[in-house]
Amino acid sequence: MRMVLFGDTDSTASGRKIGWTGATLLAAATGLWAAVYFSGVWPWLGYAAMSRSSFGAGPVGILGEDSAGGSYGLTDFLYLKGQEIVIEYDAEIQAGSLSFHVFQPFDDVLGDGVMYYVTESGAGTWTWRVPETGIYSVLIAPSVTHGAGRGYDMSYTAWWGARQAG
Repeated sequence: MRMVLFGDTDSTASGRKIGWTGATLLAAATGLWAAVYFSGVWPWLGYAAMSRSSFGAGPVGILGEDSAGGSYGLTDFLYLKGQEIVIEYDAEIQAGSLSFHVFQPFDDVLGDGVMYYVTESGAGTWTWRVPETGIYSVLIAPSVTHGAGRGYDMSYTAWWGARQAG
């Protein structure tokens, strides 16, 4: 004997329907993103909006930091030879510098890649041409090695991604 209290309880069929709908929507969204990314219409892979300041800056390093905001998106991605990795930023820098570091995380070479430092407040764009196809990491972080003052104190927004070199 089967008892039904609140409508049809065939949750297996409805669960499959929701699962297939969700999978279809996810596949469609991924396909749409890939189409606009590879066409160059929307070249962005990630976004960061942060406010960061160090405290306890001494001769050896930073003891800690206050931070607010977040970073969203992909930092590791497959880039093709000849593409330009592009970072658009807007920074308000009181001390230190904002660093951009692009490197291959899986090539077993320490200290490789390229670094760029923004030491003054303002908006801008930095690009770097990919020399060979591979997985590259894009890191955006404050630095004490360049810029005015001791430690770092800044707010910034940044978009990163890639486009075909023109």
